[in-house]
Amino acid sequence: MAVRIAKTVIISIAQQNVGRGSELNTVCDDKLNLIVDQLYNDFSWPSNQISAPITLTANLSTWTVPTDYAKGLFGKLILPNSSPPIEITLPLLSFVDYGLISVQNQPGQPQVLSINRRVDTDGEIQLSGTVWPVPDQTYSGKLYYHAIQTYDVADAKAPAFLDIKTLTELLTNELRQMGYGFDIGLPYDPHMLEKVLGRMRRNMADEGIYPQRAKLDGRIFRHRPRTASWLSE
Repeated sequence: MAVRIAKTVIISIAQQNVGRGSELNTVCDDKLNLIVDQLYNDFSWPSNQISAPITLTANLSTWTVPTDYAKGLFGKLILPNSSPPIEITLPLLSFVDYGLISVQNQPGQPQVLSINRRVDTDGEIQLSGTVWPVPDQTYSGKLYYHAIQTYDVADAKAPAFLDIKTLTELLTNELRQMGYGFDIGLPYDPHMLEKVLGRMRRNMADEGIYPQRAKLDGRIFRHRPRTASWLSE
């Protein structure tokens, strides 16, 4: 299991990497929160996939989206009076695709869900859920989605993101962008985020050294090795 070090330790390591100390504590705290926020809002990770109950109310085309919703996966409809409970998968339509439905007020058993995200005039994100057809009775359901994590964690706690090394690298890079550490290390890298995310994606797809080796080993898969054409002449 990966080592989970506290938020203050991540900040301390990043400050040491650029030759600075505790005078950067406040800015490091703010930037670390922004980094984790960006990682979860801009990218999807298996670690924050959850489900939550939802209610599709009779004669209402709208439903309440969980407040920690970040990105949707799919929905489930629980058929009333089914024993054991029967769940039917409900795909999530984009706002545009939902708008293309010709008769949006058609009643019936729900078949699709849609979630719209917008920003109001106060800068607040507003979430609204819609369902089609309009429920002919009240249904229970579930929403499977990527949840927003808590970013401003206590100093003694580890941030929610699983790869602590990534957070340390990205925070160090942010400090380099501010002009710190040029004389003792590498300069600011504007492509750091893409690089560390690429490494994380590769690590997530890695099945271990032996399965990877087996893919190349003809003794296991019994495929003929490729022979250069001049050897067969």
